[in-house]
Amino acid sequence: MTIKKRTELLAPAGSKEALFAAISAGADAVYLSGRKFGARRFAKNFDHDELKEAVRYCHSRGVRVYVTHNTLIHDNEMEDALKELLFFYTIGVDAVLVQDLGLLSAGLKCIPDLELHASTQMTVHNREGLEWSCKKGISRVVLAREVSLDEIYQIHDPKSECLPEIEVFVHGALCYSYSGQCFLSSFLGGRSGNRGMCAQPCRKKYSLLSGFPDNYGRIGRYQRLKTKGQYLLSPRDLCTYPFLKDILAAPVDSLKIEGRMKSPAYVALVVSVYRKAMDKILEGSGSWSASEDDINTLLFAFNRLFTGGYLTGDFGSSLMAQDRPDNRGVYSGSILSYDNKTGRASMKLEGRVKPLAGDGMVVFNKKSSREEGFVLHPPYSVRDGILYFKTSSRLSAGDLVNITRREELSSLAEIICSADGGIYKKIPVHVEFFLEGNVPVVKGRTEIHGKSLSFMIHAGFEMSEAIKKPVTKANLEKIFGKTGGTQFTAGSFSAEYDENLFAPQGLLNNLRREFYTKAQECLINSYIPLEERIKYCSDSVFAMLNNAKMNVSEVSKTNYKPEISFYSDTPESVKGALEGGCTRICYEEDADFSDPSVREKFLCRLSELSEMCKQYDAEFIWKWPHITPQSFLEDAKPMIEKAVSAGISGIMTEGAGAGYAVKKTCPSLKVYGAAGLNIFNSLAFEILDDIFSSVTLSQELSFDEIRTLLDKKSPDNQVETELMVHGAVELMVTENNLTATSLSGFPKKPKGESFAITDEKSRNFPVYVDKSGRTHIYNSVETCLVDLIPDILKTGIDVISIDGRRKGFEYAKKVSGAYKTAVDISVNEDPRLWATLEELKKDLEKISAGGITTGHFREGV
Repeated sequence: MTIKKRTELLAPAGSKEALFAAISAGADAVYLSGRKFGARRFAKNFDHDELKEAVRYCHSRGVRVYVTHNTLIHDNEMEDALKELLFFYTIGVDAVLVQDLGLLSAGLKCIPDLELHASTQMTVHNREGLEWSCKKGISRVVLAREVSLDEIYQIHDPKSECLPEIEVFVHGALCYSYSGQCFLSSFLGGRSGNRGMCAQPCRKKYSLLSGFPDNYGRIGRYQRLKTKGQYLLSPRDLCTYPFLKDILAAPVDSLKIEGRMKSPAYVALVVSVYRKAMDKILEGSGSWSASEDDINTLLFAFNRLFTGGYLTGDFGSSLMAQDRPDNRGVYSGSILSYDNKTGRASMKLEGRVKPLAGDGMVVFNKKSSREEGFVLHPPYSVRDGILYFKTSSRLSAGDLVNITRREELSSLAEIICSADGGIYKKIPVHVEFFLEGNVPVVKGRTEIHGKSLSFMIHAGFEMSEAIKKPVTKANLEKIFGKTGGTQFTAGSFSAEYDENLFAPQGLLNNLRREFYTKAQECLINSYIPLEERIKYCSDSVFAMLNNAKMNVSEVSKTNYKPEISFYSDTPESVKGALEGGCTRICYEEDADFSDPSVREKFLCRLSELSEMCKQYDAEFIWKWPHITPQSFLEDAKPMIEKAVSAGISGIMTEGAGAGYAVKKTCPSLKVYGAAGLNIFNSLAFEILDDIFSSVTLSQELSFDEIRTLLDKKSPDNQVETELMVHGAVELMVTENNLTATSLSGFPKKPKGESFAITDEKSRNFPVYVDKSGRTHIYNSVETCLVDLIPDILKTGIDVISIDGRRKGFEYAKKVSGAYKTAVDISVNEDPRLWATLEELKKDLEKISAGGITTGHFREGV
């Protein structure tokens, strides 16, 4: 296995102390956040002064700094967000991670010199997603955590006309859902992961239910199923350390460690383990193999059990930690006996590590789930594999014992953090000493990231004729070789000097200190943009902001009549929706297109349904799945031409990459954007209008935010806007097969059986596992905005949509008919408008699964 490149090690810095730890441990780059717009709003983070100082500190040590600016941004926040972006540029950050398409569009236009990286929140997971990102100006993509190494080889095409760098997560916590596509925290408690405030409901208890739906998709009676654990959505922690050789050989440019909420000690230990392993592998000796001691260090740092994750092809039960969601430490053994009176205990040693004095121990009682903690103090003894010790903690025979803290590793973390000069590997500076007259001049030269830097310093004194002991070249070399306490080490030394002059040692020492201070400033300044470029970017930002303030539409939209769209997955519900009055059908059939016979049958069905839609004068759109891995695209792209012949009006996708794939294959075909695009503000349209004819607004927007967005949308932009007004919101989409993972000896599913998970508040969330094994989790209540249609029409929305997937004919017809009536009477200003809308709402509530909600329409996030 040949590894020809140096891959970046990227570490988290949720605080100043964690930043120091990361650099001391050997990080090539750190990622951190300002106080606004970061995806970890509850980390300590950095204010402007702290951020500026942090960037100076990193750059003075040759460490790159990436700022996470990766949340969705409202129109009324865009001014602040763009000004923040400009600030990051002026202080010389190396790149900014973004999620929001509007901010991406504005940043690329106004600050073209600033590198922008696509956050994992952008859910890039296919080749076309990479190419689209690169063509738009993104220099690096943080791939979705669900992309495997094998898939990376597939999507990284060296022949591609545009290819960004690739960054992958290699260690730390895993999200259960695709990042950027998770709304569980948002709809359960109003804390949106897309706004940096995830409350981690995936770490809570859930039960798995099954039942049979009626004609409206409602399940009257659920059966509670026995599962392997109670934490059905809680993944293990990612640890790819044993697979580093394979990862470094892959076309990956940066390895990212998760953990901006973690302690400095955690950062120090984890970065140190990965740094040393990567250095050994990159040396090319071929002798590296995963060390048991290193794995133990990683386990002690923090773990919920480890998995190689999707990156290494781990898709099954070994991905999950369903029995408990917290730090495990390292299993050590089980309690054999405990004497309540004396506190004497015995424990059978069964784990991978043996307890040591000072270890922090946690005892877990399986029956009661009770935990007791204690520190192992001498005296204790070990005989025949049994540990004898004393503790005041209340223990019981059979309790399981884990070591959660090891004193010597805490000391190791402190040693790592106290590295000389706060750096893992010192920066060589080549020194040239010469005289101008009798004034010493010292010229320095160093190299950072392949760029050569030089600087010069003149002494504030003259050397005088030596009477007894002249300063020799060796003396000078020794003086300038003293770099303790700095981030530098002396490289080569040369002196043009006749060794006949004298200067006091103190003055020469001061000169050395000034020299290395100058070296530090030289490094820092090499990252700062030129003044004229800062002015250009600043002028561009303020011009855009002034434009945006002027571009507010005040045209009355009272009588605007939108299209009514219905999302369907069966021919029966298509017919019901058409009979109910829908004018657009988005058809997404759950099918395995790798099978040629399935493809043929599906294309025939498209033709039949297209004919049906024509009879009702309705558009017919082929909707692609929420997630479109490369394997799907390779099956689906050859079908596009035949689908057009079958009569489709266009294709709907949830991601920009999939939309780009459609346009590349069939440039004349309309592409429609679904809610997965996360459209949050008016600027987002500008980066999408070359692909999408229509886009769906985020379901996290409130009415006021929708109205502002549409008022600010440029009148020159012809992209249609769609709003989902009815149906259960898809809260999660995950590669994990929830039912197969959770059930012991997973039985064959009876025909028509449906699943749900229920939380501790007895809310039932429908679960659907598609034919790819991907799990979709839906809200426990259905969004219903039928009584708010008059307000919605005033915004000028072009399309209102109903999600009727996994529903039947009756549901489709009744819901579609209700919204057609609501639109008609609103447009015609019927005198019984409000009374009729209230009746429609009550009728829809009766057929809903779990009740109805307005979602975020009134409050937003």
